[in-house]
Amino acid sequence: MAFSENSPPNQAAEYQLDIQACSQKQVLVAACNSRIAKYARRIIEKQFGCDVTVVTTGFEAITMLDSSPFDALVCDSDIAGMNGLELAREGRNAFPDMGIIIMGDLSTPFPFVESLKAGATDFMAKPFLPAELVARLTRIFNEAALRNERRLEALKYRCLFDLSIDGMALLDGGGAVIQDVNKSLLELMGEKKTNLVGKPVATLLDVEDRYRFEQWLSLCALIGRGAISDLKLAHAANSNIYVDISMSVVKNEAQCGIFLVVKNITDRREMQLRLDEITQRDLLTGLFNRRSFINRVHGAVRSAQEYNIPTTLIMMDMDGLKAFNDKYGHAVGDQMLVEAAAAISIHIHPSTGDACFRYDGDEFAILLGGVDAEEGHQIAKRIREEFYSRDTKNLTISIGLVEYQNNQSVDNFVRAAEEAVYHAKESGKNAISKASA
Repeated sequence: MAFSENSPPNQAAEYQLDIQACSQKQVLVAACNSRIAKYARRIIEKQFGCDVTVVTTGFEAITMLDSSPFDALVCDSDIAGMNGLELAREGRNAFPDMGIIIMGDLSTPFPFVESLKAGATDFMAKPFLPAELVARLTRIFNEAALRNERRLEALKYRCLFDLSIDGMALLDGGGAVIQDVNKSLLELMGEKKTNLVGKPVATLLDVEDRYRFEQWLSLCALIGRGAISDLKLAHAANSNIYVDISMSVVKNEAQCGIFLVVKNITDRREMQLRLDEITQRDLLTGLFNRRSFINRVHGAVRSAQEYNIPTTLIMMDMDGLKAFNDKYGHAVGDQMLVEAAAAISIHIHPSTGDACFRYDGDEFAILLGGVDAEEGHQIAKRIREEFYSRDTKNLTISIGLVEYQNNQSVDNFVRAAEEAVYHAKESGKNAISKASA
């Protein structure tokens, strides 16, 4: 067919494009035949509304590429002053993302492979229909828009990843290997990036927490998201850093990965432990309080039942503390409670499961793990002697004790110790009473 400047392009309705975005595009047409160049310009301007620069020599084309950026280059395979492949190569070097369409006469052998190597993205035979040029440029513009969208998306995620105050890690699709970590995670672990990337994900955590983490991660990978709390992070300097970790599976057309967010909870955890300690401790004596006793005695009974461990409960009561307070004042009475707590603490061993409690105003409870009634009686005597060795102003104590019996309920176990204390008081106070089996 013959090229005519008056040939109307009639394909506008067939292509869905963002016309406003296309109007910002810059296209360079380089063709020896000025009629072909003008014909191409008219089609492009009419269809896309963008700026089109027309040149007829290779030198002019190179000059234009050096002076301003272009989104697309439409050039002859053989243009005056330069081979079209050379022009394509120069264009690709100047603008790596530029779309390049090479026009050629198919009546002669066309260098398709060489054109691809030179950087061409498409080919078009001369003479061409308007729709052919429009279709090729549409594809180029759409692919460029998609690339830009993906780059912007990647940039947003990269910024979130790099600038986040929380630690972050990107894992492979199987969730086994670390592919990337951010600066916050490196600072949290006191590590270098080279020591983590490419390593198993479990190396992020302390050895004791790795199995729990791996089981959780396997489960979450099936549903695509999840969270786990209170894990100890591995640290280069062996610092105690505790974290919460959340995960999500990230997918796109090309790949699948697992994204971890690692939040430092060390300060919050320490504060919570202190608050828990406060709620479990008696402020005056520093011993555990009654609330803590209720929790611990249930655990002690379960251990005694399951493992047949001898367990003894001692109850200790200050004799006549009310009258003592009336005579010496409450400050001195409080000091007696502190002295009693100190006497108890000296003769128990928390490492073996022993624990002592301020059970009530002037009552104390002592749980002894792995101790039978006979040994418990000896410990009670030593506690009493320790208390009397202090300046107690003749204040005495009564003690009752009981060894746990098989299938005994917690309530009956505690009641037996309370009854033993009552019996010691009834028998004249300042005594030790052992509950009968």
